[in-house]
Amino acid sequence: MNLLDITTDELHNTTQNVEGHLIIGASLPIGEYILPNSLKEFCSKYPNIQIEVLIENTKSICDKLSNISLDIGLVEGMVSSPNLNQTYFYEDKMVLALPYNSDIDEDNFSLDK
Repeated sequence: MNLLDITTDELHNTTQNVEGHLIIGASLPIGEYILPNSLKEFCSKYPNIQIEVLIENTKSICDKLSNISLDIGLVEGMVSSPNLNQTYFYEDKMVLALPYNSDIDEDNFSLDK
């Protein structure tokens, strides 16, 4: 179950007529690539919720969460603040890209080295 489904389920259990304002902070990769599709679906289900999105770096998002300036923050990496709870909601796969004429291949490259 992804974050949108969890949030949708919680809001659906609360009331059928959900209204309000939600301030979401996100780091750049999440705010640019993951959040837009999720928000589109969320907003179509809950048109009476006004969404405000703030895209900044992870430290800034965590600082704003600690100061209660955001309702939720979505960042990549570890959150090192005892004032914040973190839940992993998405697993990303990274790809190593090299020039076509590179000497590096599976036989002479490892992340363990």
